[in-house]
Amino acid sequence: MSNSDNSSSDDGIQIKPKIVISTVPDITITNEDDNKEVKKDDGDKDGGGESKNKQNIDALTVDDKTTPDIKRNSSMPINLETITHQTSIKKNHIDNDTTVTKIFSVSSDNIETINKDDTIVNWLTIERLPNIEHYRQTVHKNICRRPSMGELIRGNDNLAFRQSYTDLEKQSSDTKITDNGHIVVENGGDRFKKEKVKLNFFTGVYIPSYTNIVGTLLYLRMGFVAGQAGILGGVGIVTFSSFVLAITALSLSGISSNGKHQAGGLYYILSRSLGPHFGGSIGIIFSLANVAMAGLYLVGIAELISDLLVEAGYPLLTNSKINDIRIFGTTLLFLLMLISYAGPGVNNTLTTIFHSSYYLSFLDWVIGTFFPVNDYQFMRGVTGYSWQTAKANMLPEFRNDNTFITVFGVFFPGFTGMMAGVMFADNLQDPGRDVPLGLFTSLGTTFIMYIIGVIASGATMLRDASGTEFPQMDNESMAWITPECAFNSTCRYGIMNFYPVAELEAAWRPLVIAGMFGMTISSTITNLDQGPINFYAVCKDSLFPHLQFFAKLGKGDIPRRSYIFLSFLTLALIGYGDLNSINNFVTNLFMASYLLVNYACFDASFVNSPGWRPQFPYYNKWIALFGACLCGMCMLLISMWTTGLIIIFFVATYGYMHYLRPDVNWGDSHQAHLYINALHSLQKLTNTEIHVKNYRPQILLLSGNPASRLPLIDFANSITKGDSLLIAGHVIPYHNNERTYSIMKMLETKMNHFLHTNKIKAFYMPLMNTNLRNGVKNFFQISGLGKLKPNVLILGFKSDWKVVDVKNIEEINDYVGMLRDAFLNNYGVGILRNGNDSFDYSQNLTELDVYKVINGMQSRMSSSNKDGHHNHIPLHAPSKIKTMLEKTIHYPSGELERKLSTVAKAQKQMNEFYNDEKLFEKDYDNSSSSMAHLGLEYTPSEYKLGVNLKEDKIDNGGLQHRKHSHVSMSQMVRQVTQSRLSFKRRSDDSDIPLTDKETIERINKYRIKPKNPIIDVWWLFDDGGLTLLIPHLLRLPKSYLEGATLRVFTLASSQACTHADEQQMAALLAQFRIECSNVIVIEDIAKKPHNSTIKEFETMITKWKVTTNNPDDIKKGFITPVAAQHQKKRTYRELRMRELLFQHSKNSNLIAITLPVPREGIPSSLYMAWLDMLTKDLPPTLMIRGNQTSVLTFYS
Repeated sequence: MSNSDNSSSDDGIQIKPKIVISTVPDITITNEDDNKEVKKDDGDKDGGGESKNKQNIDALTVDDKTTPDIKRNSSMPINLETITHQTSIKKNHIDNDTTVTKIFSVSSDNIETINKDDTIVNWLTIERLPNIEHYRQTVHKNICRRPSMGELIRGNDNLAFRQSYTDLEKQSSDTKITDNGHIVVENGGDRFKKEKVKLNFFTGVYIPSYTNIVGTLLYLRMGFVAGQAGILGGVGIVTFSSFVLAITALSLSGISSNGKHQAGGLYYILSRSLGPHFGGSIGIIFSLANVAMAGLYLVGIAELISDLLVEAGYPLLTNSKINDIRIFGTTLLFLLMLISYAGPGVNNTLTTIFHSSYYLSFLDWVIGTFFPVNDYQFMRGVTGYSWQTAKANMLPEFRNDNTFITVFGVFFPGFTGMMAGVMFADNLQDPGRDVPLGLFTSLGTTFIMYIIGVIASGATMLRDASGTEFPQMDNESMAWITPECAFNSTCRYGIMNFYPVAELEAAWRPLVIAGMFGMTISSTITNLDQGPINFYAVCKDSLFPHLQFFAKLGKGDIPRRSYIFLSFLTLALIGYGDLNSINNFVTNLFMASYLLVNYACFDASFVNSPGWRPQFPYYNKWIALFGACLCGMCMLLISMWTTGLIIIFFVATYGYMHYLRPDVNWGDSHQAHLYINALHSLQKLTNTEIHVKNYRPQILLLSGNPASRLPLIDFANSITKGDSLLIAGHVIPYHNNERTYSIMKMLETKMNHFLHTNKIKAFYMPLMNTNLRNGVKNFFQISGLGKLKPNVLILGFKSDWKVVDVKNIEEINDYVGMLRDAFLNNYGVGILRNGNDSFDYSQNLTELDVYKVINGMQSRMSSSNKDGHHNHIPLHAPSKIKTMLEKTIHYPSGELERKLSTVAKAQKQMNEFYNDEKLFEKDYDNSSSSMAHLGLEYTPSEYKLGVNLKEDKIDNGGLQHRKHSHVSMSQMVRQVTQSRLSFKRRSDDSDIPLTDKETIERINKYRIKPKNPIIDVWWLFDDGGLTLLIPHLLRLPKSYLEGATLRVFTLASSQACTHADEQQMAALLAQFRIECSNVIVIEDIAKKPHNSTIKEFETMITKWKVTTNNPDDIKKGFITPVAAQHQKKRTYRELRMRELLFQHSKNSNLIAITLPVPREGIPSSLYMAWLDMLTKDLPPTLMIRGNQTSVLTFYS
């Protein structure tokens, strides 16, 4: 390739050589002051340029040769001469004394390193190879990032892309790679933390799991199991227990291998799989279970110490065995806590030592069973391996009301420690391999040891022995003779009566005792570690707000507060002393954990989420479900009442989480279920013909900016109430390009969040189109999905149509044209007029002083305090809103206090939006943006909106197009949220400015329920029933007009049939099961309106009249003499209707009237004049018409 060919790539991007080292080893981070740096040779000034660049390249290659990865990262073949030529061309950008520093990657899998010099950052293409750094959540943003689509499309000219590499260069000055592959972090390199030492499967999984499964049960309960259940029953119990654990291990391996985990052990695994509702429950339960288990172990070892001291001839310390146990247990707890505080290094070392003692002690017991039996052992029932002994103990012989279930309940608690194997899942080298390998090897080892224990106990020791006489054998039957003490239950020895069989049969008793100590201490340390780790993770996730205090790490990243808190709980259990009474409860706590592990695996697999890609392939969702059922059965077998308590706790915690709704997003299976259920339901609904009985008004609301038109959205929300579809459509009058699209997506996210925080169940849907009518046409085509498509269009009345310049009459035509388009698309249409007020409160919000409102509330609250104390809350700047909120939320319940708390919360949300916008402004330059009106200008020193009121404003029925105004949508969201108060007039509210009171009341107009509300329905023409259905829905619960009185007005078919029409309408309403207080039939609709009304109307339309009868003028929206004459009768009818509305309904809370049809041929200005006169100076009026399809039925 020639040099000229290297000047550009196929996609027009300048060639920038990229040097890659293919043999970077696994990296560790070190802090060193003396770091070797590779520098360029000064060379000869005249002819050393090529030499310098070549040496620079040599410094970046391995073994002074081009690596294969140089070609791998290129899209065209290269050679060193080309690279040298390119770097020599750019030598002016390279300082000869600059150190060539490489940016590190985490492991040898990440082979890419980047040179500091911008000229060789990328070459031929700015695209990135697949890299693990692109998928990390915790690394710095600028360490390694893939280019955005905008950067790929625009190439290297993109400012943001170049800026990212500027930040990358700055960072690279703090790091370098030494010859041995270590990362050296120099000044300012504290952004990279030293990685923890990774554990393998043996130290990280096998040892914790093994030590918690074995425990002292192997030595203290194997004789009891073999004696009660027999050898066969004991083997069956061990096999069944291992089977349950094996199934759970399969599920746990599947979950553990599905991605990288963080600290938190079992809680982290389950919470990220099942979500916070189950995660919060299991986090607390598993932490308490570990506390209780640690208490059991400490009491057990304290009791063993006390017994050994008494056996050795030492007296009791306190003359009370239980008090001695408490003293020893407390002392051991203190010592073990010091070990835990010492860090994982000391902890792991001791655990490894104790682990080795297990095998030695177990080997000591097994070898001892083969030794000849002495008289001391023989009198106590030890016979050595004997077929007669094994035959006698082969079958079950339950005593003392024991059954197979009770024996299983005694044995199974020893198997509950398997979950300790995932305690260090975040520090494993390869969790997908280490967890299953460690779990199954530990299960296999313990299974063999328990089987040997059952067989050794049952085959070497009789069920009963007196301890004073030698056992006797019947010479005829060759069977052991049952001693006399067995008949009166006075035998002290034998496997049915003497539990420490291993201690009696061991080759060297002290070694077994040492093994028991080692097992107990190691298990206790694991529980004392596992509990606080899980509890800290729960607190860190903020699932329980009052536990935030424990979400702190101490020195060495140890959650010391959690350690101390749970240690006190353990100390309380030790003080209780007798823990046998809660043994079953602790066991069932662990069993509940097993159940959730199996269910989590089944659930994650069942929903078929693409994110479920476990590295462990041998799990099965149906086996996991079977394992969950099996664990539930085991819980019932162990203890039914403890199972009931755990279920109650789970239900209570789940309900609390459902109420609290923690703001977390873990990608759990609950999200997958929501998606699957919604998708399947939508598919079923799409293939179902909707019956008229199930008709729901699915509303497309042309809301414009929802933050400035909350009353309009509140009204629509009172109709749907979350029970039917509500889409807040917003036509943004700009061309769709990359920048505007990005802004639109940002606004969509913020507005949906805004609607959610204001408890409005609607979907915000923005759409870019320079023409309002065309944008609404697009809404008609694309809004909704399947049967979840809008069927009713609602918009605000265009109250400013009269002030529109004649030259801009197209705006009126577009407004009326939208109504026609809606009808032609089979939509019902509703136009809401907000009395004499507009729906656009952007100007009012700019003038609203929330701080004065708070001051007024404080003044009244202080003066009205019953106990005479002044609960004064000083005002703070927005930076201290959080403190103010924390103070206000603790005041006694009351309307005034709730209002003040609402203001504080709203101000806090405003602050969050402000911070988001500062980041947004950093990415988008306002000076060059064509969308200044969307919120790209903001003065940080001001908290009010700056609105240019002199600019031209067009209020298209809730769709305000503000041209060249500096009103921010994000600012509007903040400002309107802060004013969202449940405010009512009070007699002592004089401290609040009048304008602020009125603004607050108007914004909440369709949220505050009036006293004795009245809805007047003027059902003039049969449109399918929508005119009647919507008012009926507005009087149902969850509406601001809940329980309103419904009055129905209709027109008389003739003056002679008025009474009959009234009875017919009443019968029809009764058939529809719609309650109404009155049915009024209007007789004089044909009466000519008053001259004053006609004169007022003529004045209104004077501006839009033309003198010629050109048909084109009608199409343009003007009123020609011919058009006025043709529509004269209809005009009089609308004017007469206006008089009737004013006569009958001026005091109602809402008027619903049949909307006149915007027929073709009617000038748009004339139609708007009809609507204006019809609703002028009246209460809120909803002009609505259905699409001539029935929405009501009286059939069942």
